[in-house]
Amino acid sequence: MRLTKLTAALCMLVVLFNIGAAAAETTRLTFYFCCAQKERADMFNRWARDFEAENPGVIVEALYPVVSGENYYDKVKVAIASDMAPDVIWSGLGLWGFADLLLPLDDLYASDPNIREIVPAMINNHRWQGRLIAVPFGVNAHVAYYNKDLLGAAGVIMPPDWSWDEALVMTKKMTQDTNGDQIPDIWGMAFSESAHALNYGGNVYSDDMRRVLIDNPVTIAGIQLTSDLMTGKIGGYYQLSSPAVSAAFLNGIIGVHTRGVFDIPTVRNNAKFDWDVTTYPKLVLDGQEYRTAYFSQETWTIYKGTKHPDLAKKFVSFIMQRERMGEFAQLGAVIPTQPSVAVRYFLNVSTPSNMKAFTDTLNWYKNSERQNPAGLVIDSFQTWKDIIAGRMSAAIGVPELARQMQAFLDDYWKNRK
Repeated sequence: MRLTKLTAALCMLVVLFNIGAAAAETTRLTFYFCCAQKERADMFNRWARDFEAENPGVIVEALYPVVSGENYYDKVKVAIASDMAPDVIWSGLGLWGFADLLLPLDDLYASDPNIREIVPAMINNHRWQGRLIAVPFGVNAHVAYYNKDLLGAAGVIMPPDWSWDEALVMTKKMTQDTNGDQIPDIWGMAFSESAHALNYGGNVYSDDMRRVLIDNPVTIAGIQLTSDLMTGKIGGYYQLSSPAVSAAFLNGIIGVHTRGVFDIPTVRNNAKFDWDVTTYPKLVLDGQEYRTAYFSQETWTIYKGTKHPDLAKKFVSFIMQRERMGEFAQLGAVIPTQPSVAVRYFLNVSTPSNMKAFTDTLNWYKNSERQNPAGLVIDSFQTWKDIIAGRMSAAIGVPELARQMQAFLDDYWKNRK
């Protein structure tokens, strides 16, 4: 009897020891992702569970850390400052605001063939101080989404490649006052942003990110055109701002709306009309053609203070496998930076039919105003607001804006530790 009790006690100790050992061996990896799209959240959480299944003892906490009204990057910075930083961080252009806090990933690039397949220009665009700080898995390029039903009702057809002269004629034809109250009920066009205009003449910054390059005749002309549209000087532009403009497009009262590739699932699921996409209109100046679009990258980054750098890199390699990036591409939510994934998955998406517009847009990729570690945001400059609002001409305002932006950069580089 005593032996039986002793044996039972020993067995209990063994069980408790094993439970404690298992708990002690559990490693928790935190993964922050963006943004508030259910399709993405479901996919990221499923990837986390798949990684756990392949790596016993690992728990991946996949979090979209933002509640209504909060800024994603502010949440990342607060988590870092509070010693609660995530290990793996989805990052867009906002990564430049904490570039010094990211783990160099050159060794991961060298060892992982899936990552080495990424278009070299995208890899080089994510080096900071000579080190790779992010794995750019996709690009969000904006194109022109258009309502084919509204174009047809106005008697116009989207040309294979359009200019702004053609676009303005089409915009005016689509704009209609259907109830006779002297206020249009159907509008020709709307932008989701205005910063694309900064890139008509080339990059916003030099390659070393130390010089501002917007003070040139082409960019000035493109910014003036954008201002004239957005202020109503050129008729047919829907002047409410996003997200109201996005809802208006989905409700069928805007003919052409510039939106990002990540909007494909939303339009696909909610539009009650026939639609497709095309590139931004080209700007023709003195017989030369100039192109622009709005770009932002999507990347995986790792906090340099992570307690689990090797595991974090393993997770990034896991989600960069072609099958998973293909799953992402099939959402139509991002343009893959791995050519094999783009060909196999992205261009085969059935709706919209002209998916090639997104990949064509990459041919005139340029760095944007947000792509700088100084944290420069164009909307914080009153001169920019005055130009876009029509209170100042681009010819006068852009040189002054360039001077102010340059002073901002010079101050950053001077005070950088």
